[in-house]
Amino acid sequence: MNASVAHSSDQPVIGVDEALEIVRAALRDWPAEIRATWGALTLYALAAAIAARYGGSPLTAPVATTVHVATASLAYGALYRRAFGRPLGPLGLQFGLPEARVLGASALVAIVLLFASVLAFIAIGAIALGLVMAVNPTGFNAGSEADWRAAFSGPLGFFVALPPLLSLAGLIWLALRLSVAPAASVAEDKLQALAVFPVTRGAAFGLLVITAILGAPMLLASAAATALGRAPGAPHWLASAALGAAFAFYAAPVWTGALAGVYQRLRPASAAGN
Repeated sequence: MNASVAHSSDQPVIGVDEALEIVRAALRDWPAEIRATWGALTLYALAAAIAARYGGSPLTAPVATTVHVATASLAYGALYRRAFGRPLGPLGLQFGLPEARVLGASALVAIVLLFASVLAFIAIGAIALGLVMAVNPTGFNAGSEADWRAAFSGPLGFFVALPPLLSLAGLIWLALRLSVAPAASVAEDKLQALAVFPVTRGAAFGLLVITAILGAPMLLASAAATALGRAPGAPHWLASAALGAAFAFYAAPVWTGALAGVYQRLRPASAAGN
Protein backbone atom coordinates (compact mmCIF):
# COMPACT_ATOMS: atom_id res chain seq x y z
CA MET A 1 0.00 0.00 0.00
CA ASN A 2 1.10 3.53 -0.78
CA ALA A 3 0.78 6.57 1.46
CA SER A 4 -0.78 8.55 -1.35
CA VAL A 5 -4.37 9.62 -1.46
CA ALA A 6 -6.49 9.58 -4.57
CA HIS A 7 -6.75 12.87 -6.42
CA SER A 8 -10.21 14.36 -6.37
CA SER A 9 -11.85 15.96 -9.38
CA ASP A 10 -13.06 18.75 -7.09
CA GLN A 11 -10.86 21.52 -5.77
CA PRO A 12 -8.29 19.65 -3.63
CA VAL A 13 -8.19 20.58 0.04
CA ILE A 14 -5.85 19.66 2.88
CA GLY A 15 -7.82 20.36 6.04
CA VAL A 16 -7.60 18.66 9.40
CA ASP A 17 -9.54 15.57 8.29
CA GLU A 18 -7.43 15.17 5.16
CA ALA A 19 -4.24 15.73 7.17
CA LEU A 20 -5.21 13.02 9.66
CA GLU A 21 -6.06 10.66 6.80
CA ILE A 22 -2.66 11.28 5.21
CA VAL A 23 -0.88 10.74 8.55
CA ARG A 24 -2.70 7.44 9.10
CA ALA A 25 -1.81 6.29 5.56
CA ALA A 26 1.85 7.21 6.06
CA LEU A 27 2.02 5.33 9.37
CA ARG A 28 0.32 2.26 7.88
CA ASP A 29 2.83 2.21 5.03
CA TRP A 30 5.82 2.88 7.31
CA PRO A 31 6.93 -0.78 7.82
CA ALA A 32 6.68 -1.54 4.11
CA GLU A 33 8.78 1.53 3.28
CA ILE A 34 11.52 0.35 5.62
CA ARG A 35 11.51 -3.17 4.17
CA ALA A 36 11.84 -1.86 0.61
CA THR A 37 14.58 0.71 1.26
CA TRP A 38 16.42 -0.42 4.39
CA GLY A 39 19.82 -0.41 2.67
CA ALA A 40 19.58 3.29 1.81
CA LEU A 41 18.06 4.05 5.21
CA THR A 42 20.90 2.29 7.01
CA LEU A 43 23.50 4.40 5.19
CA TYR A 44 21.49 7.49 6.06
CA ALA A 45 21.30 6.45 9.72
CA LEU A 46 25.08 6.01 9.88
CA ALA A 47 25.70 9.36 8.18
CA ALA A 48 23.17 11.14 10.41
CA ALA A 49 24.88 9.67 13.48
CA ILE A 50 28.26 10.85 12.24
CA ALA A 51 26.88 14.32 11.50
CA ALA A 52 25.32 14.50 14.98
CA ARG A 53 28.59 13.43 16.59
CA TYR A 54 31.12 15.37 14.51
CA GLY A 55 29.06 18.12 12.80
CA GLY A 56 30.05 20.69 15.41
CA SER A 57 33.78 20.53 14.77
CA PRO A 58 35.26 22.89 12.14
CA LEU A 59 37.66 20.14 11.05
CA THR A 60 35.15 17.34 10.54
CA ALA A 61 31.93 19.27 9.84
CA PRO A 62 32.43 19.66 6.05
CA VAL A 63 33.00 15.94 5.50
CA ALA A 64 30.25 14.89 7.92
CA THR A 65 27.78 17.31 6.32
CA THR A 66 28.65 16.22 2.77
CA VAL A 67 28.19 12.55 3.61
CA HIS A 68 24.94 13.34 5.45
CA VAL A 69 23.50 15.26 2.47
CA ALA A 70 24.55 12.57 -0.02
CA THR A 71 23.03 9.70 1.96
CA ALA A 72 19.90 11.74 2.71
CA SER A 73 19.41 12.23 -1.03
CA LEU A 74 19.87 8.50 -1.53
CA ALA A 75 17.36 7.61 1.19
CA TYR A 76 14.72 10.19 0.30
CA GLY A 77 15.14 9.43 -3.39
CA ALA A 78 14.50 5.73 -2.73
CA LEU A 79 11.44 6.51 -0.64
CA TYR A 80 9.99 8.83 -3.28
CA ARG A 81 10.79 6.29 -6.01
CA ARG A 82 8.66 3.79 -4.16
CA ALA A 83 5.89 6.29 -3.42
CA PHE A 84 5.52 7.27 -7.08
CA GLY A 85 6.16 3.88 -8.67
CA ARG A 86 9.65 4.57 -10.03
CA PRO A 87 12.19 1.72 -10.48
CA LEU A 88 13.81 0.91 -7.14
CA GLY A 89 17.28 -0.56 -6.77
CA PRO A 90 18.18 -3.43 -4.43
CA LEU A 91 17.37 -2.34 -0.87
CA GLY A 92 16.84 1.17 -2.22
CA LEU A 93 20.51 1.53 -3.15
CA GLN A 94 20.73 3.54 -6.36
CA PHE A 95 21.54 7.09 -7.40
CA GLY A 96 19.92 8.52 -10.49
CA LEU A 97 17.74 11.37 -11.65
CA PRO A 98 15.15 11.04 -8.84
CA GLU A 99 17.86 11.36 -6.18
CA ALA A 100 19.46 14.28 -8.05
CA ARG A 101 16.07 15.99 -8.29
CA VAL A 102 15.43 15.50 -4.57
CA LEU A 103 18.81 17.06 -3.83
CA GLY A 104 18.26 19.91 -6.29
CA ALA A 105 14.73 20.69 -5.10
CA SER A 106 15.84 20.67 -1.45
CA ALA A 107 18.73 23.01 -2.28
CA LEU A 108 16.46 25.42 -4.17
CA VAL A 109 13.95 25.50 -1.31
CA ALA A 110 16.79 26.14 1.15
CA ILE A 111 18.01 29.05 -1.01
CA VAL A 112 14.50 30.55 -1.19
CA LEU A 113 14.09 30.28 2.59
CA LEU A 114 17.55 31.76 3.18
CA PHE A 115 16.76 34.69 0.88
CA ALA A 116 13.41 35.24 2.62
CA SER A 117 15.13 35.07 6.03
CA VAL A 118 17.66 37.72 5.01
CA LEU A 119 14.91 40.02 3.75
CA ALA A 120 12.95 39.44 6.97
CA PHE A 121 16.03 40.23 9.07
CA ILE A 122 16.62 43.48 7.19
CA ALA A 123 12.94 44.45 7.48
CA ILE A 124 12.86 43.66 11.21
CA GLY A 125 15.97 45.77 11.80
CA ALA A 126 14.56 48.69 9.83
CA ILE A 127 11.20 48.53 11.64
CA ALA A 128 12.85 48.26 15.06
CA LEU A 129 15.17 51.17 14.33
CA GLY A 130 12.28 53.25 12.99
CA LEU A 131 10.15 52.63 16.08
CA VAL A 132 12.99 53.40 18.48
CA MET A 133 13.97 56.56 16.62
CA ALA A 134 10.34 57.69 16.52
CA VAL A 135 10.09 57.39 20.31
CA ASN A 136 13.63 58.60 21.02
CA PRO A 137 14.44 61.05 18.23
CA THR A 138 17.42 62.47 20.14
CA GLY A 139 20.01 60.96 22.37
CA PHE A 140 19.71 57.42 20.96
CA ASN A 141 22.88 55.69 19.81
CA ALA A 142 22.09 52.81 17.41
CA GLY A 143 25.54 51.34 18.10
CA SER A 144 25.01 51.18 21.85
CA GLU A 145 23.74 47.93 23.34
CA ALA A 146 22.71 49.77 26.50
CA ASP A 147 20.53 52.19 24.49
CA TRP A 148 18.81 49.29 22.71
CA ARG A 149 18.12 47.52 26.01
CA ALA A 150 16.72 50.70 27.52
CA ALA A 151 14.49 51.23 24.48
CA PHE A 152 13.13 47.68 24.62
CA SER A 153 12.55 47.70 28.38
CA GLY A 154 9.48 49.90 28.11
CA PRO A 155 6.12 49.47 26.32
CA LEU A 156 7.95 49.77 23.00
CA GLY A 157 9.39 46.29 23.53
CA PHE A 158 5.99 44.72 22.85
CA PHE A 159 5.67 46.42 19.46
CA VAL A 160 9.27 45.65 18.54
CA ALA A 161 8.66 41.96 19.29
CA LEU A 162 5.73 41.72 16.84
CA PRO A 163 7.69 41.95 13.55
CA PRO A 164 10.05 39.05 14.44
CA LEU A 165 7.11 36.87 15.47
CA LEU A 166 5.20 37.71 12.30
CA SER A 167 8.33 37.10 10.21
CA LEU A 168 8.84 33.71 11.85
CA ALA A 169 5.23 32.78 11.14
CA GLY A 170 5.70 33.87 7.53
CA LEU A 171 8.86 31.78 7.12
CA ILE A 172 7.11 28.71 8.57
CA TRP A 173 4.19 29.27 6.19
CA LEU A 174 6.58 29.57 3.23
CA ALA A 175 8.49 26.43 4.26
CA LEU A 176 5.23 24.47 4.52
CA ARG A 177 4.05 25.67 1.11
CA LEU A 178 7.35 24.58 -0.49
CA SER A 179 7.78 21.33 1.45
CA VAL A 180 6.31 19.16 -1.33
CA ALA A 181 8.95 20.32 -3.86
CA PRO A 182 11.05 17.11 -3.65
CA ALA A 183 7.93 14.94 -3.98
CA ALA A 184 6.76 16.98 -6.98
CA SER A 185 10.21 16.77 -8.58
CA VAL A 186 10.13 12.96 -8.52
CA ALA A 187 6.45 12.70 -9.46
CA GLU A 188 6.77 15.01 -12.47
CA ASP A 189 10.28 13.90 -13.51
CA LYS A 190 11.53 17.48 -13.50
CA LEU A 191 12.98 19.84 -10.93
CA GLN A 192 10.33 21.71 -8.93
CA ALA A 193 10.64 24.45 -6.36
CA LEU A 194 8.58 27.64 -6.64
CA ALA A 195 6.37 25.80 -9.15
CA VAL A 196 4.69 23.98 -6.23
CA PHE A 197 3.60 27.24 -4.62
CA PRO A 198 0.29 27.46 -6.51
CA VAL A 199 -0.31 23.74 -5.94
CA THR A 200 -0.19 24.10 -2.15
CA ARG A 201 -2.50 27.10 -2.01
CA GLY A 202 -4.75 26.69 1.02
CA ALA A 203 -2.82 23.65 2.29
CA ALA A 204 -0.50 25.34 4.80
CA PHE A 205 -2.63 24.59 7.85
CA GLY A 206 -3.05 20.93 6.90
CA LEU A 207 0.70 20.65 6.35
CA LEU A 208 1.25 22.26 9.76
CA VAL A 209 -1.00 19.63 11.36
CA ILE A 210 0.91 16.84 9.61
CA THR A 211 4.25 18.33 10.65
CA ALA A 212 3.15 18.70 14.29
CA ILE A 213 1.85 15.12 14.55
CA LEU A 214 4.75 13.42 12.80
CA GLY A 215 7.36 15.74 14.31
CA ALA A 216 6.35 15.24 17.94
CA PRO A 217 8.08 11.81 18.25
CA MET A 218 11.27 13.32 16.83
CA LEU A 219 11.24 16.01 19.52
CA LEU A 220 10.96 13.27 22.13
CA ALA A 221 13.72 11.27 20.43
CA SER A 222 15.99 14.32 20.37
CA ALA A 223 15.33 15.00 24.05
CA ALA A 224 15.98 11.34 24.90
CA ALA A 225 19.21 11.32 22.87
CA THR A 226 20.38 14.49 24.62
CA ALA A 227 19.65 12.97 28.03
CA LEU A 228 21.40 9.76 26.99
CA GLY A 229 24.45 11.67 25.85
CA ARG A 230 24.69 13.43 29.22
CA ALA A 231 24.24 10.28 31.29
CA PRO A 232 27.31 9.44 33.40
CA GLY A 233 29.41 6.74 31.77
CA ALA A 234 27.37 6.60 28.56
CA PRO A 235 29.45 6.21 25.36
CA HIS A 236 29.56 9.41 23.32
CA TRP A 237 28.49 7.63 20.15
CA LEU A 238 25.36 6.07 21.65
CA ALA A 239 23.20 9.20 21.61
CA SER A 240 24.33 10.06 18.08
CA ALA A 241 23.53 6.55 16.86
CA ALA A 242 20.07 6.65 18.46
CA LEU A 243 19.30 10.02 16.89
CA GLY A 244 20.57 8.89 13.49
CA ALA A 245 18.37 5.80 13.64
CA ALA A 246 15.34 7.92 14.57
CA PHE A 247 15.91 10.21 11.60
CA ALA A 248 16.47 7.40 9.11
CA PHE A 249 13.98 4.75 10.21
CA TYR A 250 11.18 6.98 11.49
CA ALA A 251 11.33 10.58 10.26
CA ALA A 252 12.40 9.93 6.67
CA PRO A 253 9.84 7.19 5.82
CA VAL A 254 6.79 8.74 7.48
CA TRP A 255 7.59 12.29 6.33
CA THR A 256 8.20 11.14 2.76
CA GLY A 257 5.04 9.06 2.77
CA ALA A 258 3.01 11.98 4.10
CA LEU A 259 4.36 14.49 1.57
CA ALA A 260 3.81 12.01 -1.26
CA GLY A 261 0.22 11.70 -0.04
CA VAL A 262 -0.18 15.47 0.13
CA TYR A 263 1.14 15.95 -3.39
CA GLN A 264 -1.04 13.17 -4.79
CA ARG A 265 -4.07 14.92 -3.35
CA LEU A 266 -3.04 18.37 -4.56
CA ARG A 267 -1.47 17.30 -7.83
CA PRO A 268 -2.97 19.19 -10.79
CA ALA A 269 -5.20 17.04 -13.00
CA SER A 270 -3.08 17.87 -16.06
CA ALA A 271 0.07 16.61 -14.31
CA ALA A 272 -1.63 13.54 -12.89
CA GLY A 273 -2.65 12.48 -16.37
CA ASN A 274 0.90 12.57 -17.72
